[in-house]
Amino acid sequence: MPVRVIAPNVRSGSVLVPAADLVICVASTIGIEAAHQRIPVISFFTKLSRERLRLQTGISTWKPVELGAHAMVFEDINQLSREILWLLSDKGRKGTAKHQKLIYPVEKKRGGVTEKMIDALSDMALAKTV
Repeated sequence: MPVRVIAPNVRSGSVLVPAADLVICVASTIGIEAAHQRIPVISFFTKLSRERLRLQTGISTWKPVELGAHAMVFEDINQLSREILWLLSDKGRKGTAKHQKLIYPVEKKRGGVTEKMIDALSDMALAKTV
């Protein structure tokens, strides 16, 4: 299976997400964007990235992982490989999309998604200051 990794300085993530089969990120809004578009997401954490999340937000778990919108892999490259294969399989992709749809339903109101994103970012900012 061919894989292409694109550095963030080559193209904007928002431009790349619709064409992606899978997104691997670390506690990133690009993963949330992908989940809204029913693209499988793996949040890959190392000890350092998890500590950084805790220091920046005051939480040590990423909400999309808690909600089940993203798969989580912690440091284990073999687990990452298995998760990639699962999410790229027909069954894994469909199951993930179904779950993402429950968590992130399609917004009917124009600007509704933007409002939800602003609310989520505000909640994260408040959690950091508390």
